[in-house]
Amino acid sequence: MSKLGTTSKPAIVKVQTQDRAFEIMKICSDNNWQVIVGIEPDKKEDISDVERLLNPPKPVISKS
Repeated sequence: MSKLGTTSKPAIVKVQTQDRAFEIMKICSDNNWQVIVGIEPDKKEDISDVERLLNPPKPVISKS
């Protein structure tokens, strides 16, 4: 399985404005993440892939 933010599995986000698109692209560029940004003014913003990259889940360590 490919890692999120790579060429084979880019982060996909939807934003409402071009300014917000540039903001998200800058964050991804600064972190060397690949991203596809769609500008959809009539839809709710969805930046969950970028949020996942910024705040990766912590691994669960089981205690035996």
